[in-house]
Order: sequence, then structure tokens, then C-alpha cells
Amino acid sequence: MGGILNQKVGDAALPIDVTANLKELGFHPSPKLEGRFRKLLEQDMMSLNRK
Repeated sequence: MGGILNQKVGDAALPIDVTANLKELGFHPSPKLEGRFRKLLEQDMMSLNRK
């Protein structure tokens, strides 16, 4: 996932950053995806090799 990851929560006037919440769910959020695809693919390949 890329971009600024905000969510409107309850009565808060402005959306809040939910990056940490997404990490807890197993997502790999990044405000910039440039150069990240290779790292993500390497992590995916490593996890497949462990199975």
C-alpha cells in the first residue's frame, strides 16, 4: 500500500494516521513505493521458501 494512509475516526476533526494499525494487520504501508517493490518481492520470496 502506498500513499498517506489516514482514516476519519469518531468525532475527531481531522483524519488520523493509521499506518501502525495497518502494520499490525500485516500490510507493508509506505508513503513512497519507489524502490520498495524489490524489497517486498524479496520478503515474499523468503516467506515462500520457508514453507
